[in-house]
Amino acid sequence: MTLKVEVYTPEGKVLSGEFDGLFAVAENGDVGILPGHSPFLAPLRENGKIRLKRGASERSYSYHSGLLEVRPELTILLLSTFSPL
Repeated sequence: MTLKVEVYTPEGKVLSGEFDGLFAVAENGDVGILPGHSPFLAPLRENGKIRLKRGASERSYSYHSGLLEVRPELTILLLSTFSPL
């Protein structure tokens, strides 16, 4: 079972894929999203970092501001900027 993730910026969809986990910092603290996570909506802490894990590989990205929404079938990040680290 994997986590389907889509990332959007004002320019449109910038990333779409299947991952084993997503890790970010919400305004109220660290969050880890794994497949099967319950629905969730949170503003992300400004100037943060997102980590996407697939198997033994992990990629990190920076963003300026945004929201994280977890649905049963899809996890969506709505971000003002998105850049690989």
